[in-house]
Amino acid sequence: MFTAEDRKLDQELQLKKIKSEARRFIWSTPLVAALAGLLTLSATFVFDRLRGVEETTNTITIQEVKTELEASEARLKQQLDERSAESEAERSARAEERQFQYKIVEQLLLETDLLEVDRARTLLFLARAGVLTELNTDELSRMAEATIIEAGQDPDQIGIPVLPRVTTNRTIEKIILGAEANLPLATIRSYHLSLGWRDVGMHYFVDREGNVQTGRSIDETPAFALGSNEGAIAVALACDVWTDFEIEPETGCEFTSAQVHRAKLLVDNLKKEHGLGAHAVFSRGVLRAEVHNPLVLPILDEIRGQ
Repeated sequence: MFTAEDRKLDQELQLKKIKSEARRFIWSTPLVAALAGLLTLSATFVFDRLRGVEETTNTITIQEVKTELEASEARLKQQLDERSAESEAERSARAEERQFQYKIVEQLLLETDLLEVDRARTLLFLARAGVLTELNTDELSRMAEATIIEAGQDPDQIGIPVLPRVTTNRTIEKIILGAEANLPLATIRSYHLSLGWRDVGMHYFVDREGNVQTGRSIDETPAFALGSNEGAIAVALACDVWTDFEIEPETGCEFTSAQVHRAKLLVDNLKKEHGLGAHAVFSRGVLRAEVHNPLVLPILDEIRGQ
């Protein structure tokens, strides 16, 4: 038989079953199912949406990086092309500059009416002036300095060279050497002009330092040895003891070694240019003994050579 306590426990158990069935009933109804489905769809949509946003963000980031890489590549290629064009233009310009400078030296070396020392002085001047930067200026300077020193001159005192021209359309038959006052060429020129002459009388003036200065144009007949100027080239050497135009020294001049050497180079070049031999080189004092003393006779043979 069931006691009162047993009946109470049975009632409580039945009540729990009823509540459990009721809860199962409620969650299995179409409304709840619809709500659950809606929640699932919503969650799925939200998740897919979030994932789509993330993928879109990632896609945009990758696309931006790809675009930037392509742009960087294009810029780099453009820069390389520009640098390549600049390099090519620079190489071309340097090649043209080198060719231009070589032509300067070539023309200088081919100039037959220049003394070797004049070429050297001009070459050294161009090298020091920065005109020959594309050539081996150190070696060119070394060779030029050696030639200048050999000629008895100081490479540090070349100044701006004036190149004596030895070619002319005149027919040249002789070269006349003579002493002249040991004064600046400009002073001698002024004195000769005061005498009514067209210009200074000689074509070349060799000073005590061995510098050759250009006087009257070689295309004009000199006023150097009266009666012997026709067909002549006049070369004067500064005489140490001759300081007054009106008083010609009776004693011999002491010419410097630089003078003699430079005069010899000049005369050698003149002879070669005009096809003359040593016999065509004269002393002005011999040609006009009654006017000029033979002051250059002691060095005449050395200067006129063979």
